[in-house]
Amino acid sequence: MKSLSSFNKALFINILVLILLLPLAACGDDDNKDEPTNNNAELLIGKWYQSATWTQSGGMEEEVIDRTNWYITLTFEKNGAFVTEIREYTESSKSYGTYVFDKSNMTIQFTTSSGQSFKVKVLELKSSSLVFEIQNKKIYYIK
Repeated sequence: MKSLSSFNKALFINILVLILLLPLAACGDDDNKDEPTNNNAELLIGKWYQSATWTQSGGMEEEVIDRTNWYITLTFEKNGAFVTEIREYTESSKSYGTYVFDKSNMTIQFTTSSGQSFKVKVLELKSSSLVFEIQNKKIYYIK
C-alpha cells in the first residue's frame, strides 16, 4: 500500500484547488469527438471516490482508495448540491456548493459556497465510473 507522503498531500491540495477553488473560464474545443458513454443525469447522483488523475505531461497517477482512512470524494445530491471531502486518517475537510448538469453538452457547472464557478467536460458517465476533464487533466472516479 502506498504510504502517505508530502508529495501526495501536495497533489491532493493541487487537485482540490483545480476542482473547487479556481474560477475557470468556459473554454475549450466544442468539436470534441469523445462521446460520453451515457448522458443519464440520474447516474451522477451519489458518492464518487477519486481513483486516478491523468495529465498530458505526467501520464496516469492512481490514487490510494481506503474508504476508511484516506480518500477524496465528490457527492452529487438530487437537489443540485454537491459536497467534496478529503479524508486523511483523523482529519477531514469538506467543501460545499451547487452544480448544474447539462446533458446536451455533457458538462457540469460547479459553483462553490464562496461563489467561485467553473465548468468541467464529462467524458464518461456510467453507473460505477465517472471521468471528467478540467484544464487538460482527466479526473477518474468510481462508486
